[in-house]
Amino acid sequence: MNALTFSAALITFVSVVGPPKVLLSFAHLAKLHPPRQLRTIALLSCGAAIFIGLVVSLTAPVLLDLFHISTPALLLAGGIIFFLYAVGLVLGIPTGVDALSEETPDVTSGLRELLVPFVVSPLAMTALLIEATARDSWS
Repeated sequence: MNALTFSAALITFVSVVGPPKVLLSFAHLAKLHPPRQLRTIALLSCGAAIFIGLVVSLTAPVLLDLFHISTPALLLAGGIIFFLYAVGLVLGIPTGVDALSEETPDVTSGLRELLVPFVVSPLAMTALLIEATARDSWS
């Protein structure tokens, strides 16, 4: 039995990695950057997210074996991260765009701001590692 079914993967994508968080970050960036920089930021962040996702997905079993992390321990850590994130949302602790200060609009700061909700977050990495350990083929 797979630890992560298709429906669970879709729910995880929409709630953790997905469109709402990316769109909110992109909307915040749209206030600060001209359209040409926005296109550059979107293209670079999509490419970086795909690259990071592929690297983590392909090296997950090796990394988990190297650091002696079992799948149940990963599931427990993922649950704790989800819980802490939910408590932070309920209590109104600033995360993401709210926690960032107004900087001078450049591509690097925009790339960092868009990559965090896209893929480089503890929630996304945990979901990706769990999915990668649940499969045993390239698909």
